[in-house]
Amino acid sequence: MTAPALTAGPTRRTSTVFVATAFVAAGAAMLMGSMLAMWLDFRAKAPTRVASDGVSLIKDWLKSDVAIPEVAATTLMITFVIACVMAQWAVYSARRGDKSHTTLALGITMFTGLAIVNAQIALWMQIDLVLRNDAYETMFYAITGTMMAII
Repeated sequence: MTAPALTAGPTRRTSTVFVATAFVAAGAAMLMGSMLAMWLDFRAKAPTRVASDGVSLIKDWLKSDVAIPEVAATTLMITFVIACVMAQWAVYSARRGDKSHTTLALGITMFTGLAIVNAQIALWMQIDLVLRNDAYETMFYAITGTMMAII
């Protein structure tokens, strides 16, 4: 004796928002990947010189008068990690249906996003680079400005 076959359930419709989000995420990933490739190509084509020890070669991709402010850059990176953790917490609590934690996590994520923008602007003010002076400055502002727009 065989059991009757079950009928197929209703077809699941793909969400338009999900597809649009996937396209935007793929586009942002391609944009960041292409900018990273341009940066690595810029560094690879930089002129070389012999180091002070006389043995190794050094690539001069960063001009000697450019000083990257370490405090602002480190603060920016740590704040970015915190924002990623808070955004993941918001997703986790939203999936569990916990509205209070979702709201709190989204609020903290927005606040840390503002802190990231503040740290990036502080870095721009401290680094003192002119936009169209050299290829390094143009690449620096193109990459950091694009990352700021993505945030």
